[in-house]
Amino acid sequence: MTFTNVDDFLESIPTKHREKPARLLKIVREAYTWGVPPMIAKSMTDRLNENNEYSFHLGTTDPELRKIASWVFTNINDVKTIQSFIEKLWRRHGREDVKLAGIITANLPSCEWELWLRNLHKSEPIEAILEFIEEMKKAGQPFPDANTLASWWRKDSMHHQIVVLLCQFVPPPDLEIIKSAPRGGYVFEKIRNRILESEIDEIA
Repeated sequence: MTFTNVDDFLESIPTKHREKPARLLKIVREAYTWGVPPMIAKSMTDRLNENNEYSFHLGTTDPELRKIASWVFTNINDVKTIQSFIEKLWRRHGREDVKLAGIITANLPSCEWELWLRNLHKSEPIEAILEFIEEMKKAGQPFPDANTLASWWRKDSMHHQIVVLLCQFVPPPDLEIIKSAPRGGYVFEKIRNRILESEIDEIA
């Protein structure tokens, strides 16, 4: 059967196939491809596979991913099923999977920072971290308090860096935590320096 867009494809999915996380994985993997020319999808996947950041990257647009997320919430009422689906998205770790998991997590009824942290791989692109933080902010979810951040940063280097990124939104930031974080890439260091400079300006 031929569909003209992602909405038509999703509406064609039988109700009985919408309740099992493993089946949902296959459904959304196909949904990602609607509206993305095959050659573009292959090109993006080939480039990203060289970096081993994601298992695939098809080039699905943000509006299309939000349509898929909306479809998930409309058709799946069980929160545990949605959480299991989120975990499977992270495990597969396509670029679209990570983005979709972030959108869905941010819009769950409860605030799920811990769910997100549990599913992170040992190394994640900073763009994925920043996108999730932005999704939580956009959804109006509360940010972790200073005590929670203090318990997170000791876990490992990546958690330490994540806490630094979150310090932008949890005043006043702990300057020692920020200064002692492992060195990161250009974007991370730019954010770290901006936080530190902002605090120096306030003190002055």
